[in-house]
Amino acid sequence: GEPIASTSRSLPSQVIILWLLTSITVSRLIILIFVNSDYLLGKKVEDILQLPKREADFNIRMINRDTVIEVSNHKIITWDGSERLVDAIGSPIQNAVGDVEGMVWVIRDITEKLRFEEELIKAAKLESLGILAGGLAHDFNNLLTVIAGNISLARMMSEETNDSSGEFLYEAEKATFQARDLAKQLLTFSRGGEPVKKLVSTTNFLRNSVNFALSGSNISCEFIIPEQLRSVEIDEGRISQVLNNLVINAIQAMPHGGTICVSAGNIDINAGDEEIPLTPGKYVRFAIADQGKGIPEKYRNRIFEPYFTTKENGSGLGLATSQSIIHKHGGYLTYNSRAGEGTVFYVYLPASDQEHEK
Repeated sequence: GEPIASTSRSLPSQVIILWLLTSITVSRLIILIFVNSDYLLGKKVEDILQLPKREADFNIRMINRDTVIEVSNHKIITWDGSERLVDAIGSPIQNAVGDVEGMVWVIRDITEKLRFEEELIKAAKLESLGILAGGLAHDFNNLLTVIAGNISLARMMSEETNDSSGEFLYEAEKATFQARDLAKQLLTFSRGGEPVKKLVSTTNFLRNSVNFALSGSNISCEFIIPEQLRSVEIDEGRISQVLNNLVINAIQAMPHGGTICVSAGNIDINAGDEEIPLTPGKYVRFAIADQGKGIPEKYRNRIFEPYFTTKENGSGLGLATSQSIIHKHGGYLTYNSRAGEGTVFYVYLPASDQEHEK
């Protein structure tokens, strides 16, 4: 009655309250946020909370007026099949003479809170790596410049004298250039690698960057871009690198060919939006979707980690570099992947204050 109603009014919107008139069955629903009420009615509370049997082995005789049951950081599958993390607290309900009639369960959905905390930890890792990588990559790049210059001179001299070492020098020079590209990726992490931004035509830039990355592949591309797409101020080279990394990942996810869908749209981020950890404002969002097998669940929490890769010849810097670039632009890089259905990467970038593209 009124005690439960007053309790429910004092709680924030992301909680659920269940009133149990018996020890095991939900018979009245006070507040319901992320669960369908029809799904809950008549079910056992241990089934709703999906507790292991040893943790769920309680009944009304075991519960006294001082009993409080707590479940922390617990994973449940909701009625629509989605996976959520919750904290749950169960407290007894007493009648007028002090006997326990049931329990009130307060269930708080902490999924987005933990996800946001994970993003902060990832950002801190990248910042620490940037300090180290910046110094190493700078010195490494200087050494490579000297090595590449001397190899180029030796190769030119071998060509003049028809020396057979020319082919070996060519391979050494090519490897040096590849190492220099790797050093440039490492420099992306450094504090000195801030982007040099300029206003660009978002639609033209997106089409040109994606088409260039697809050159020579067996993958087709479908573009879905609105006419009134907001402009962005970006470092074209850096964001092209991000799109190139994402497109290459999509190509590699479809070794037998397929279609990439590239879409874009205007997005407004409002205060209190916990799913997207961005400052409120106007943004442009790119989405790059493939038709691959999806990212295995065991790897999903690690794909943005520097040096993590499942590819035989991968450096593990592609997505980590991309995330760092987007972060330095004041944006956000995330993804959604389902087994057997493919992966979609989303790039959020702050929109320019200038008018829409013509």
